[in-house]
Amino acid sequence: MIKLFKSLIALQIFSIIVLFISSNLYGYGNYPEMAFFWIGTNSLIDYYYISALFQIIYALYIAAYIGLVFFQNWARVLLIFAAVIWGILTSISGLAVFTPFEVTTSFYMNIIDGMIISFSFFTSLNYKFSKRKENLVT
Repeated sequence: MIKLFKSLIALQIFSIIVLFISSNLYGYGNYPEMAFFWIGTNSLIDYYYISALFQIIYALYIAAYIGLVFFQNWARVLLIFAAVIWGILTSISGLAVFTPFEVTTSFYMNIIDGMIISFSFFTSLNYKFSKRKENLVT
């Protein structure tokens, strides 16, 4: 169970890095800059704030995943917080254009996030996060 849990976390960190890099490399056709004209249209907040906030949330996710590898209790809460803030920010950030690669990767990342949160709270791994170090799962 621990190996699966840590493998899922490693996969998530890798996926975040790939998505972060691919957003600048993966093309939108012959005119990649045309897709960026849509980003932030009808948004409740300015495009520059959207970009900065998403980068902060990327950092929160990576911090949470690193904490989860070491079974830190605060990391579980941070992961839930980052997921909720991501959902709120996504819903108020207006129109955005994504490639099929980005959509597919994000879809699977959401599923894996749910698995990580479920494993950390509702399985025997929950004992690894407790302050008392007795009855640890190996």
